[in-house]
Amino acid sequence: MGWQIEHSGQSGDGGVDLIGLKADDLRTEKIVIQCKHQDSVAEDVVVQTFGKAHAEDANSAWVITTGNFTKNAKVFANSNKSKIVLIDGGKLKELSEKHLDI
Repeated sequence: MGWQIEHSGQSGDGGVDLIGLKADDLRTEKIVIQCKHQDSVAEDVVVQTFGKAHAEDANSAWVITTGNFTKNAKVFANSNKSKIVLIDGGKLKELSEKHLDI
């Protein structure tokens, strides 16, 4: 898919887990990714990841979970939808089946 992914964090560091870079002749896209293995991800996680994306001068913030997002997390993401991508457990499964040999 053309992305270079770098592991950037560790459990409990308050930062992001991955930084993704994709470059071509015209531009470089940078994303920060926070991964959560939990039933429900609250708004504060999305806000924190969004802030980290801004601090890292990234194009967008992605929060990926094996569970779901709270209503407030979705509302915040929708108010910043050009900068935040939420991937819940259902979408993660769909993407895994599409792009991985599983």
